[in-house]
Amino acid sequence: MTAESKMYVLKSDSDEEIDVDSLACVTFLQSVREAPQINTTFYEFAGADGSVEGDSVFKAKTIICNFLIQATNVNNYKLAEQTFYDYFYERKSYYVRFSRMPGIRYKVIPSAADVQLSDNGKWAKITLELNNFSGCGESVRTSLYPQTTDDFYQFGQGLLAEDYKYSFKENRFRIYNPGSVTVDPRRQYLTITIVGDTNGNLVIENQTTLERFECYKSFNITNKDVLTISQTTPKLNGVGIGIQTNGGLISLAPGWNELLLNNISRSYVTFDFYALYT
Repeated sequence: MTAESKMYVLKSDSDEEIDVDSLACVTFLQSVREAPQINTTFYEFAGADGSVEGDSVFKAKTIICNFLIQATNVNNYKLAEQTFYDYFYERKSYYVRFSRMPGIRYKVIPSAADVQLSDNGKWAKITLELNNFSGCGESVRTSLYPQTTDDFYQFGQGLLAEDYKYSFKENRFRIYNPGSVTVDPRRQYLTITIVGDTNGNLVIENQTTLERFECYKSFNITNKDVLTISQTTPKLNGVGIGIQTNGGLISLAPGWNELLLNNISRSYVTFDFYALYT
């Protein structure tokens, strides 16, 4: 493998990624990701031909990673192997990404490992299987992070040569979801933040997905009120107000989404989400 073949790990209790090659005696070799698999529910009805297509979801997939552990003697190898297991085998999930696809990361939890130990006991090839249980990869940065050219963006992420906006002062605007999968707040991270003046009849419509959210509670800029819809939970100034809404949710389909805000003035709205990839 070339020097550019790298693997990075971000643990849940850290803000800093770790290059796996920085672990004692460990060299990352390569990764192989299983192809996406779709699980579709079909319904059959008496007296009707065939089946009726229902919902489809992406199944969990495996990411296979190969490593070389090489030490100066058998005892040092055993220490390095233990360090390797201590690092990768945790009860909590974590993120991994790879230098060959630097703009996409995967949430994983370890499953099986296979060790091919050398005859002299001083080195081994370890094949580690990681379970990408969400079934999708996601962008490393959220939509509100500046889309500059760095190690966290890449070709193939659906980003065109445009300056995309995810903060708006208009009541009618377009949002671009560069991912290949719909961002559904029932399953994925999506936070909508709104300030403005409304008399209790705010309406947010995604005219692309035909979804509608209504808020029946008044709020205004003078009082420094902030409405947030964090995944499925609407809050006004940090207090849940789900009972004062229509219970609707806004998702973002791949590509352009046409959004409309009604019954609000001096509005400012932001959409914060991770783009999702098969």
